[in-house]
This record gives sequence, C-alpha cells and structure tokens, in this order.
Amino acid sequence: MLRGKFPEKEEEKLVDFFTDLIKGFGRVEALVYVAILYHYPATRRESLPKVLEYTLEGMTKEEIEATINTILAKGLLEADGPSEIKEPCRYGERDFTKVIINALRNNEAPEEKIAEFEKNFRSNLIRRHAVFLSDRLEEYCRRIKNATDRDSISSYKEDLKEVDENFSEVVLAAFSLKTHEEFVLEDIGNGLRKGINYRILLIHPSLAVDLEKPMSKDDVKWGESKVKGLIEEARTAHMPGKLEFRFIKNKEDANFIGLIKVSKDDEMKPSIYRCNVRRAAHERGVNGIVLRGKFADNTLLRILKSHVDSVWEKAVEPGKVAWLKRHKMWFIGFVLLLSPMVLFYLTEANIARDLFFFLESTILGIFLYILSRSKGNS
Repeated sequence: MLRGKFPEKEEEKLVDFFTDLIKGFGRVEALVYVAILYHYPATRRESLPKVLEYTLEGMTKEEIEATINTILAKGLLEADGPSEIKEPCRYGERDFTKVIINALRNNEAPEEKIAEFEKNFRSNLIRRHAVFLSDRLEEYCRRIKNATDRDSISSYKEDLKEVDENFSEVVLAAFSLKTHEEFVLEDIGNGLRKGINYRILLIHPSLAVDLEKPMSKDDVKWGESKVKGLIEEARTAHMPGKLEFRFIKNKEDANFIGLIKVSKDDEMKPSIYRCNVRRAAHERGVNGIVLRGKFADNTLLRILKSHVDSVWEKAVEPGKVAWLKRHKMWFIGFVLLLSPMVLFYLTEANIARDLFFFLESTILGIFLYILSRSKGNS
C-alpha cells in the first residue's frame, strides 16, 4: 500500500480492474501501476523505484524494479525502448490512454473489459492528468512574460480585488505603489471594509534612489502619504480590516517585489503569490517577468512568506513612537550613565534619605496589606 490514503476509493476500483486482467498481472502489479498513473505520471523511469520505495509499504526497491519491468513488458507504459521511459504519460503529445487500450488488446484482455475501461475509467484518467498538468504549470508557477503587459495587470487586479472572509492577510512589497495607483489603493480600501488585514513594505526614501535611479524620494513619500491616508480613513470609518506599513532600509531585503495573499483555508480559496523577477541592479521592476502561483503547500510560496516575515521584522516602523522604540537602548544607556550623578546630587541635598524612607514605607505597607488579606481569606 502507498503510505497515507492510497489506494482511495476511486483508485481501489482501478486496482481491482487491472488485477488478474491479463496474464502475469496480479494485485501487486496493479497497485504499482495505479500508483504511477495517479501519483507519479511525470516521474522518469530511473527514478520510479526509489520514489515508490518511500511511498509503498512492504515492497523493496528490487521488488518495485521487477514489477515496473513487468508493467513495461506488458506495454502498459509509454516507452522509448525495452527498459526506458522518458515519461510514463506524455502530456499533450497523444492520448496516453490509447497506450493502455492497445496494451490490453495485445495481451488478449476480453473486449468487454476493454469496453468497461473506456466507459468507467478512461475519461477520469484523462481529466486527472489534465488537472495534474494544470496544477504544475498554471497553479504552482505560471510565468507572465512582462510585468506591465495586459495579462500581468489584469491578474494583479484580480488578485487584489478578489478578497473575502476566506483570506486572513494580503502582503504587498512595492517601491512606491505609484505604478498601479489607479486601482491598488481603491482595492486595499475595499478589502479593509471586508475585514482583510494588509501589510505593505515600502522602500525607504534613502534607498529608493539607489535602487531605481528614475525614482525620486517624492515618489516614496507620495506612497507613504496615501497609505497613511488609508489608515486614517479605516480608523475613522471603523473598518474591520487593519493596515500597517514599514520601510525597507537594507538593500538585500529589497529583492522581493510582489504580493502574497494568505488564505485561511486553501481548500476553499487558495493562497496566491506574485513575484517580480529581474536582473538586480540592471532592470527596473516594470521590465521584469512575473511568477504567479497558488496553494499554501507550494514551496516557493512558503519561502516567500518566510522571507517577507523576516524582512518585516527588520523593517523600520514609521512614526515618533516607533522611533523611540528603535532608539530605546540609547535612552536606557543615557539613564544609566546619569543615574550615579543624580544619586550623588540627591544625597548631597539630603533628599535621597527621605526618598528611600518613603519607598521603604510604601513597600512595607503593601506587604502588610497583602498579609492581612491572606489571613482574612484563610
């Protein structure tokens, strides 16, 4: 058995169908064959034994190797030679289920069983493999050839606009938000009204000019003022969503330009990422390509999410309170430095003795009060 839930109900039916259907093809062969068709349709021949060894219970690598050779000998896999498969199922080149039907006929399977395969299993296999291909090319990581072409902008609008209670957060990493100002700010405002939380990473004005020469500090300050305006609007209108922003000052933290939309439940609505890819220090973001993908289990999405969270922790918070928090160690050091001089002054002025007496009396009074309360309760 495959570790986990294999074979599931649908897979079990196909395993039962292939078991003893043709000579020398028992349940073990049927299990391995269905595992390949359903879970490893694009795995190369030489990798299959090792991959299946980790996922099939009770079978050694040698046993799996021998079983695959049996499947090959029956002609049930798309092969380039006697013992080599480039890909068990070649997407787009031909209807791979024809290989199965031809192999069944060549191995003298009853015609009524072939008709049963065509009726009950063929369309489902084709659909499943089409989804498999779509997941990998379109869902996991789709390439958009230019960050400013129609497809890129329309999908960006879609990613920002389509938010609801299924999403917990949207993270934007941008330079000034000015590139798509006509819809970005409006969509963020609409999302805040729906209870969506937003985090925005802006490039610090001192770093912006260094990264993109045509950009002025005024562009970044414009973005800052617009975000602050949205924060104030959300506060006064009591919007359920929360908007925060910080500044990136470290050049190495400024490589990610894009979006991450985090889903509460990927079965309901998938998480989404967008990442602008360009030659660092040679291309502007608008000239790069865009990678877009879905699902929380997508490893690239997880890497980007982890990176953004790390950058967020290092980024500079705006405002006077944040400035005090960033420089708190300086204030602590300053207080510690002045403390001996202040204590000496108080001692010389005969104030310290009265101050210490007051503190001791206060502490003693609190202790006696607690003690009396504890006795009363007992």
